Amino acid sequence: MRRGALRPYLFQLLAFALLAAAASCSEQDYDYCYSAVDGMRCGEPIELQLNMSASATYSIYFCATIKRELLPDSDEVMKLLLKFVSPKGRRYSDTLLFPTNATGNNIYSRTIDGVKNIECHYLKGVINRESGTWRIFAEPLEYTPLFERVAGIGMRTKRENI
Repeated sequence: MRRGALRPYLFQLLAFALLAAAASCSEQDYDYCYSAVDGMRCGEPIELQLNMSASATYSIYFCATIKRELLPDSDEVMKLLLKFVSPKGRRYSDTLLFPTNATGNNIYSRTIDGVKNIECHYLKGVINRESGTWRIFAEPLEYTPLFERVAGIGMRTKRENI
């Protein structure tokens, strides 16, 4: 048999293996939604959407991108009102005090070219009762100059009970 004669068969085998793996993963392990903005204003919520499965347990993370613009880091906190709308229309709300200069096990922070990216562990052990798309509306609770420098916000889920 000449060299390279098995290549078409290897490609078909690899394609079949990938399709089988994709079909076996019926539930999503994570979801992520990010919205680029030019600042945030009171009374103007930013909508995010996350897909979650019923009976699954999740960790939820909140993230923000903040322009530093030659300003030193400070201990500013973004006070946000989060409104959740379930796939069936049920409504929930929560207040999030998002630290912009904190460090620790549950906070990831990185600054590149004057833009700071922060991700904070928001909730752990969330047991979802409804499958589908959850809509989340985030808006400032009160005005601070920090909100003028927000370049984007997002949320991420990570399934815990895999």
